Amino acid sequence: MKKLYIFLILIMCFFLAHKVCPEVYRNSLSLLLETNFFIPKESNICIFRKTEGDVGSGEGWVYGEDDNYYYGQNENWESESDPSYYILKKGQEAQLFDRFDYKTWDKKKGVKRMTK
Repeated sequence: MKKLYIFLILIMCFFLAHKVCPEVYRNSLSLLLETNFFIPKESNICIFRKTEGDVGSGEGWVYGEDDNYYYGQNENWESESDPSYYILKKGQEAQLFDRFDYKTWDKKKGVKRMTK
C-alpha cells in the first residue's frame, strides 16, 4: 500500500511539473532521452524552447529560442567535426529575418558562432 501512495505522489508531481513548469519538464525529458539534445550555455533549462527539432533523427534541435536569444544550428551539425550553433539577440533582427533559417541572420547585427 505504501508503494501505491509513493507511485501516486510521483504521478501527481509529474503532472504538476508539466502544468507549472512546462519548459523544465520538456527540457529535462529531452536531456534524459535524446542523445543530441543540449541546452545552450547562454540559456537555461527553465526558459529554453526547442522551436524546430532535427528532421532526421527527431532528437536534438535545429532551432530554439528563449527570452533573450534565437539559436540555430547547421542542419548537418551531426556530421561536423566541430559542432557549433549560432545565436542572435532578440531585437537585433534584420529586415529579411527568418527565425527558422540562420543564414538570414545578419552578421552585422550581432550573430555569434558558439561551440558546445
